[in-house]
Amino acid sequence: MDSLVHADIFFFITSIAVLLGGLLLCVLIIYGILIFRDIRSISQNVKRETELLAMDIDAAREHIKEHGMQFTSIFGFLKDIFSKKRKKH
Repeated sequence: MDSLVHADIFFFITSIAVLLGGLLLCVLIIYGILIFRDIRSISQNVKRETELLAMDIDAAREHIKEHGMQFTSIFGFLKDIFSKKRKKH
């Protein structure tokens, strides 16, 4: 009879531990999904900014092909880049 009480206590404690473990696993999965969504959003932003940077480099290359390497054109290009950054903030 005493061993039956011990078995019941063991199964009760084990059931609670399994339920708590399952609940903890669900919470971890939800946080993992949220983290992966943030990572996807960040990677999309990086991709978009990389494309914009590539377009700026293409524009600079075309400008240099058309006008050559003039100090004023380089200064103007840098001025345009830095003025765009200040307008974003």
